[in-house]
Amino acid sequence: MIQVYSLKMNRELSDAEREDALNILTPERKAKALRFRRFKDQNRSIAAGLLEGYAIRQTIGDSLADYTIEKGPEGKPYLMDYPDVFYNISHAGDYVVCAIGTEPVGIDVEQADKYSESVVKRFFQMDEIEDILGNADEAARKDAFAEYWVMKESFMKLSGAGFSVPLKSFYSNRRTGVVRLCETVPERWRQELIDMGMTELNNPVCQFVPLETGYSCAICTLGKTCFEHRMIEWRDVLDKKGNSKSSHRQNG
Repeated sequence: MIQVYSLKMNRELSDAEREDALNILTPERKAKALRFRRFKDQNRSIAAGLLEGYAIRQTIGDSLADYTIEKGPEGKPYLMDYPDVFYNISHAGDYVVCAIGTEPVGIDVEQADKYSESVVKRFFQMDEIEDILGNADEAARKDAFAEYWVMKESFMKLSGAGFSVPLKSFYSNRRTGVVRLCETVPERWRQELIDMGMTELNNPVCQFVPLETGYSCAICTLGKTCFEHRMIEWRDVLDKKGNSKSSHRQNG
């Protein structure tokens, strides 16, 4: 079972809320947020840190337990002290999303207005290109592009490779959700997925998480799995009882 949490930043924090938020965040996340020059970017980074902590605390079931966040070679986060808990986080526009559970998972959220025909033609597989550009309506092309993009990014994040995996080394089907590897996929990342449990009968599968018009969100797991989606509000992530401080280290 995968739990998906989404937080919509539909208002600015008050000064008191902002102070509380910065006190809840890890020192690393606080420093990262404050490095942003734009206030909106700071709030997005704060929200990501709060949702990350909230999701972890809800999953391990102990608001006082210590945990350490490490990062893999390509930046994928994991909990060093809880090897059976896997999570991933993403943000775009007004949304921050987090997927967490007892199996490897990747998640991505994007805005539909990021559509680019040149990106489609350059980086997507032919079947994907035809599916996107075959729509006569521009809005439909934007929606199709966003769906493929979140599938691709959630898969790359599942693998732990990020953009180290060339976009044309795998292809996806937004109707079935199945992701299939091409012969050109780097052997290192093919082996990573095999080590996770990928087989010919257990391919990566993406599922869409409903948010609102103008946004696409997908999770990717090995094989299709059940997930629940819960929309979170600022007051939830600002609750100190459910979102206490953690420690955070980064490898390398």
